[in-house]
Amino acid sequence: MLSKLTRVELTALPHKPRGGGLEIQRSWSRLVATHAVVSGLFTTLNDLRASQDDMRGAISETHRDQARAAIVFTAAGIDACLRTLLRDALHTLLLTDGSAHGAFIKHFRDGRLQGELTEATKRAVVDIDPRSALIDLYVNDLAGSSIQGAEDLAKCRNALGVLSREVVDG
Repeated sequence: MLSKLTRVELTALPHKPRGGGLEIQRSWSRLVATHAVVSGLFTTLNDLRASQDDMRGAISETHRDQARAAIVFTAAGIDACLRTLLRDALHTLLLTDGSAHGAFIKHFRDGRLQGELTEATKRAVVDIDPRSALIDLYVNDLAGSSIQGAEDLAKCRNALGVLSREVVDG
């Protein structure tokens, strides 16, 4: 007998982007790992639901916990992936003039270099390698405590020089 249960599954990841080099290697690995973990959680959720005697009515607390875990792991995985991508790719992206470099300049001109400089900004400016120190400071400013809200994601997108028309919001 075929089950009327709708299975919850993730769409398969596309192939790894070509030409990304080492700058995307670690973040791509984190994305693949996140996808695998969340897919596994959904497989477990599907198996739990399929083993129920009666599939009518509200889902159980165990099923809700499994769905919550999938959401938490997805958010944490995307956060880790973007943090890594920012750390690994910005040094290369900021070697040339473009939208990523424009976002970098805007961040410092409109933020960190306005008014009294913070100790962290002062340390970065006088660092043995000021550019790298400023990029690290930029990444820390972008990543904050987490990258999960739409505004955080847009800041990361802009910092990486990805145009909003290339990534659909929502």
